[in-house]
Parts: sequence; structure tokens; C-alpha cells
Amino acid sequence: VATVGLVRRHPVVGPALLAVTVAVSALSLVWLGVRSRSVDSLFDEVAAVDADVVIARNGFLLREGGAATVGERWLSVASEDAYALAADVAEQSGARRVAVLEQGAAAPPDVSVPEGWQEVERTASSLAGTGIGIVVYALPPPS
Repeated sequence: VATVGLVRRHPVVGPALLAVTVAVSALSLVWLGVRSRSVDSLFDEVAAVDADVVIARNGFLLREGGAATVGERWLSVASEDAYALAADVAEQSGARRVAVLEQGAAAPPDVSVPEGWQEVERTASSLAGTGIGIVVYALPPPS
């Protein structure tokens, strides 16, 4: 109602509002395309990593991959305690190599890396401009 009244009093508001609506819609479509290609590229890179298990240290990162994560041994954690548990699960699963994804940094903090894990590979990727570090660790043989 307020918009209709405003348009009646100021005829230029209608075309201006329409132009803003079209511009926002166009920018939204462009951003959707950019983000979709970025997500697809990141998850292609993660799937190509030579690791038995992937642990994302951001609780929401893996959900971005949608169907790309189905059937994969990929774990998502939101805290240091959950990360320690995921690392233990990876070791108990018999994994020989584990990839850790760190959003916004090149690698997880050294204090977070479980004892005996040795870094064997490090790559960088991004998700819509946010850096994602991918570090692959070789796990010690089971005792």
C-alpha cells in the first residue's frame, strides 16, 4: 500500500523501483553462477585428493557439496573436541591417509594435528574467494 501511494505521489519511483529490482535479480543470478562453479571446483579437487578419509574443520563446509559428499568417508566437525574424535574415528577405520580441510587458513594449527600424523601433501583451494587449505597426512601404522 505504501509503495502504491508513493508511486502516485512521485511517478519516478515506479520505474526506479523496477530498475533496482531488475539489477538485484541480475546480480543474484551472476553470484549464483560464480558460487556454483566455485563449489563444484572445490569438491572436484577434494574428491581427487589421495586420502581415505576427509575431515573438514568447519561444520558447514561439506554441506556446500551437496550430492558430491554422498557415499564418501568425509567428516565434518565444528569444534576441537569433535575434530579430535573425528581423527580418532579415522585412525580406527584403518585409514592410511587423511585429508584435513581448513577454511581461511593454509593448514590446521600444529597443536591440532594428532601425534604421529605426518604431513605428506599441501594444496590450496578456495570457495567463492575464501581460502581453503587441504593438507594430507600419513597416519602411523596401527599398533
